[in-house]
Amino acid sequence: MGILATYTAYILIQFYRRYPTIRDVVDVGRIMGGLLLEIVACWFGIPATISIFAAVLIVIVALAINGPDYNAVASGGTGSWGEPPNEPLIMRLGPNSTADFRQQFDALLPTLNVAFAYAGNQAFITVMCEMRNPSKDYTRAIVWLNVFAIPMYVIVACVIYALAGQYVVSPALGSAPGIASKVAYGILFPTLLGSSLVFGHTTIKHMYNVIMDRVIKTRHRLTGNAPLTWGVWLGLTTIIWIFAFIFANASPAFDSILGITSALFVTWFTFGMANAQWVYINWGQQFSTWQKSCLAVLNWFMIAASCFLTVFGLYTTISGLAARVADPDDPLNVFICADNSVF
Repeated sequence: MGILATYTAYILIQFYRRYPTIRDVVDVGRIMGGLLLEIVACWFGIPATISIFAAVLIVIVALAINGPDYNAVASGGTGSWGEPPNEPLIMRLGPNSTADFRQQFDALLPTLNVAFAYAGNQAFITVMCEMRNPSKDYTRAIVWLNVFAIPMYVIVACVIYALAGQYVVSPALGSAPGIASKVAYGILFPTLLGSSLVFGHTTIKHMYNVIMDRVIKTRHRLTGNAPLTWGVWLGLTTIIWIFAFIFANASPAFDSILGITSALFVTWFTFGMANAQWVYINWGQQFSTWQKSCLAVLNWFMIAASCFLTVFGLYTTISGLAARVADPDDPLNVFICADNSVF
């Protein structure tokens, strides 16, 4: 998935070279589908970025700080970090023959959570437009980004699942013992803050452009240093961050909200929409050569896969959330800093 995310990120610079006036995904929608797709991209793009940076990008980087829990061994456990004492550690691979229709698609939720780790792609257009020489610097930047990101995700995911098994919680740092978890969150905080700022900036910049272009009609003052431009920017920043804070704290089921956000927004803005951009700029010559034909098959397949993940991912996550709401033992508290750790 990381390699596919790198490829779809590269498609963005191809589209930018063809249409260098784009500023965000909404401009992409306008070019590809006129006013209708511009409105769709706007109404989906704003909630997408707000939802993603409010839910906070989960990149687990420090679970392996502490050694095995030898106290658990002494008390009868097996010594795995995320395993409560006297409880067996189970790692299960393969299909579940007893699963019902909904449970057969439960594996989509972890898939969507992995896709969420690459949600930054939708902010790349906004960042790209602020580069001095995006045609030269952007490709190199995304390659180096994923050279480090992909191995990190794979290693950390394997470590977490190997040491915690079925006791992995959401967010996954709660699977670590108390001190290790706190240290990991401390190391992770700059990444969380940086990711949130990128998504927040994407949303704020789009709204700023809309207000300055179409409401105040002062496009020539977009980059000005006047009180008006500063007032609009700071006002939007305050409103959007307050809304994001309320949204994040009012989400009663973190993993379910994460899955819904990934299914509804990430699959399209990270994968499907980028593949549609490739189809758009290569329309009429998709099958001109065998290399183009291979890329055309890949891009159409990824568009179809995005549709599948959206439909069945939403079904799985919403069904799971409904089950939690119906469970009397699950309080689904909001506006609290509940401790969901297993220790």
